[in-house]
Amino acid sequence: MRVFALVTGGSRGFGRSVALELAREFGAGQNTAMDVVLQARSKSALSTVVKEVEDVLRAAGALGSVRAVEGDLSKSGDLDKILGATLGAVQDASVYSHAILINNAGSVGDLTRYVRDYADVADAQAFTTLNLTSFMLITSQFLRNFQGDGRAKRATVVNISSLMAIEAFPGWGMYCLAKAGRDHFMAVLAKENEGAAPAAARAAAPTTTLRVLNYAPGPLDTEMQREVRTTLVEKDARATFAEMHKSKALLDPAKSAAVLCGVLRKDAYENGAHVDFYDC
Repeated sequence: MRVFALVTGGSRGFGRSVALELAREFGAGQNTAMDVVLQARSKSALSTVVKEVEDVLRAAGALGSVRAVEGDLSKSGDLDKILGATLGAVQDASVYSHAILINNAGSVGDLTRYVRDYADVADAQAFTTLNLTSFMLITSQFLRNFQGDGRAKRATVVNISSLMAIEAFPGWGMYCLAKAGRDHFMAVLAKENEGAAPAAARAAAPTTTLRVLNYAPGPLDTEMQREVRTTLVEKDARATFAEMHKSKALLDPAKSAAVLCGVLRKDAYENGAHVDFYDC
């Protein structure tokens, strides 16, 4: 069995934890090989995580490779180069029994303003390029690479979502826009591939290989959360997050990553579903 995995935003926080957990969950076992591609902005941080994932695969006795692709997904002029380096470099998709895309890269946007105060065109364009445009194009390229006859036997697309994809909160206008849009995009993808089904159903009746999941990892103890605690315009909410951090109520990214990989391994979710850490 050979597995391919691409993790965007894979140099720190939840992306790093998911990359390591994917290597543990899908890279272990006899006659297993895994090729992992990590994409992020920081070359030095990527180098560290590449080494960590290589160590996990080595400990599991898995063959394969780990590559880093440096690039800024908020810059539209860089997207073609990043797409080419991450997915365009895949020469023969038919060698993979399973291809996994983790769309993790993203940002919270400007939390210091309410919706009525958004006015910076360049900032808005960079936000939408990172959180929506790159997400859409990477997903589409992944599908062209791995879905269809003579390609991977299974393909799984995961969107790292949030409670704010389905519930609105003051001060989170940009973030809610991105998360809701991404969830709905995934729902469309699931509708376009309605033949896909959980593993139990596939055993009885062969279906298409594409699996689609929105996973909300919960409130994580990451740098992004620190940004929320220090910049969110809503003072009461900011204080709530600060108290959660102080009381150690925020989730360890590794714990949530393990839950996500367990959901992927079990493969019993409804295609296109929004699954929250607290649902598992």
